[in-house]
Parts: sequence; C-alpha cells; structure tokens
Amino acid sequence: MISKVINSDKLFNATVSLSNGLNDSLSIQKSIMLVCSDSVILFNTFKIVAMNLALLLGSISMYEGGILPFLISNGGIFDKQQKESKYNVVIIENTAFTLYHFFWIIPIYFLCYGCSITWYQELSDIVFYKLNGTKVNKDVKKSISESIYATFVWLFTFIEVQLLTIFIPTVIITFSALINPRFTILITILKSFAYSFKMVGSTIMSILYGWYGFDSYWVSKGFTPDERYKKIESNWLYLFGFGLPYVVIIKTTSFFVGYGIFLALFPFCIIQGALSDKDFDKAIVNSPPNLNLFYLPKYITLNMLKSFKINKVNKNRNFKSIKKINNTIS
Repeated sequence: MISKVINSDKLFNATVSLSNGLNDSLSIQKSIMLVCSDSVILFNTFKIVAMNLALLLGSISMYEGGILPFLISNGGIFDKQQKESKYNVVIIENTAFTLYHFFWIIPIYFLCYGCSITWYQELSDIVFYKLNGTKVNKDVKKSISESIYATFVWLFTFIEVQLLTIFIPTVIITFSALINPRFTILITILKSFAYSFKMVGSTIMSILYGWYGFDSYWVSKGFTPDERYKKIESNWLYLFGFGLPYVVIIKTTSFFVGYGIFLALFPFCIIQGALSDKDFDKAIVNSPPNLNLFYLPKYITLNMLKSFKINKVNKNRNFKSIKKINNTIS
C-alpha cells in the first residue's frame, strides 16, 4: 500500500514537472512583451532572426537546387525506368535527405551553436542585466576553454540525436524498401524498429530544445558546462515539456517550414528561458531518475581533448629537443 502511494506521488510529481515546462514554453507572450519594451533587446532579437532566416533560405537553395537535382540527373541508378519504381524513389529521397543532413545541416548547426557563443549569449547577457540589474562578469580565458568543451559536447550530443532520429531509421527504411514485398512480416518488424528509434530520438530532441532555451542564461549566471549538464539530467522532464512544442512544430510540418518557425522563434525561446528560470529551479527535480544524456558525449570530448593536449605537449617537447640539438651542433 505504501509503495503504491509513493509510486503515485512520483507519477504526480513527474506530471507536474512536465506540465510546468510545457506551460512556461507556451507563455511566449511574456518574452514578446519584454522584447517590445526594450529597444536593445529588440535590435538583438531582430539581428538573430535575420541571420537564422538567411541560413534557412541558404538551406532551401542548397537542397532544392543542388543535392537533389545532382542525384537525380547524375546518379547512374536513377534513370527513367528505375525512377518509375517506388523503391528507387524511396532510395533517391532518403539518400538525398541523408546527404543533405550530413553535408549541410550539421555544419549549419555547428555555425548556429558558434553564434550562440556570441549573438545568442549577448542577447542572454542583456536580458540578465534587464532582469537582475547586474552585468555579467566573465573570465575570458576560462570562458573560451569552457566554450570549446561545451561546443564539442553539444556537437556529439547532436550527432547522437541525428543518428537516432534520421540516419539509423533512414538506413532501416531504405533497406526495407529493397526487400521483396512478399516478406510483409520482416518489413513490418524493420519499420517498427525505425519508428522506435525515431521516438527515442524525438524524446531526447525535446529535452535538447528545452535546454537550448535555458543554456545561454545559465552561462550568464556563471554555471560551468558540467553544472548545466547536471541540471538538465536531473530535471529533464521539465525540459522535455519546455521543448515539446518546438519538436511538435518541426515534426508536424515540412522540414523547412518547421525549422523556419523554430529559427524565427529561437531568440524568444532564449528570453522565455530566462523568464522561466525561477520556475525551473522551483520545479520538482526528484520525481524522475536522472537521465545520463551527456555521459557518452562528455566521455568522447574529454578523451579527444586529452589526446590533443598530449600531442601538443609532445610536439612542444620534440621542438625543444630539436632546438637543443641544433644549439649543440652550432
């Protein structure tokens, strides 16, 4: 009986945490009012929206005028007879979209995250000053090292989500399109695996989109990357609710429309995260178990940076040894 009460309390707490995040995300009118009340915030918001829309238009031009026509016109397997087959149509579309994500979307997202260190962070610092009346004091050297670490952790987390939501499902669906239609059970099993990967990826995607709204403001408050990751992993249900509306928009519209709306709303998402930060801290964080979302990205990043540091030290040692030998010879 006691265990049932405890479980029901945990379920209630989890529901409250998720609904609080969803409610804060949908209260976007608060951020719009703040933007309209301050000319500096308005200018920075307009600057970010203009840049994001320019990137979107470039993405559309790249996909519609570059990758897809190239595959259709130059790919040997895509001649007229083969294009009549629905299976080859699936292969064309999936291959084009996969190449597009690999060669264009990932670099663009990397560029956007790089901009978050400057323009997005600038907007967050201005909002922080507006809400708290104090300017953000930063150690430049420390900020650069933390930004490098955080950027790579984000990149590997982003790749992890892309693998789950796009690459792995695309490979499975493409493979199922090549199977003889008579093997309906096998095709159904493969497609169910693909959809399962998409669901897991979409859940993580919602958490990340919720995180994007808060991350810049947490940097303004002086939290280190690992402190921010801990906050995400301990209160991921709130962030899932906060990011869910954006993921629903992206998943229920065409690719470019969904991402276009999100990019246009993103500065408001940052401001909304700043306005909701107190609610995040008050949210119930002990209802769900911690989600070790950043374990693998942090592990890869730390080992990569450690290897880079060792190689740099070895190069410096070799340089000093060569210099010492040359001095001895001379």
